[in-house]
Amino acid sequence: MFRNISFNSEAALGQTRERNFRLKLLLEDFNNPKLDLRPSRIGNLDVIGNAYEYLISRFAAGAGKKEKAGEFYMPP
Repeated sequence: MFRNISFNSEAALGQTRERNFRLKLLLEDFNNPKLDLRPSRIGNLDVIGNAYEYLISRFAAGAGKKEKAGEFYMPP
């Protein structure tokens, strides 16, 4: 996710104060309790699996491949 980003890039992220502010916001976003997917918090829900199925079904529908199930999307 962060492979091609330089947090020291003034061109992309601004001066030091702006970069620090953006990084602070990013860390606060990742600290959001809504992103805590530990089983002890959400029970036995397969959140990652459900998200994967949702995204792949959206991708398949957008690519016009929903009818050709098998390789892109196979409904449960």
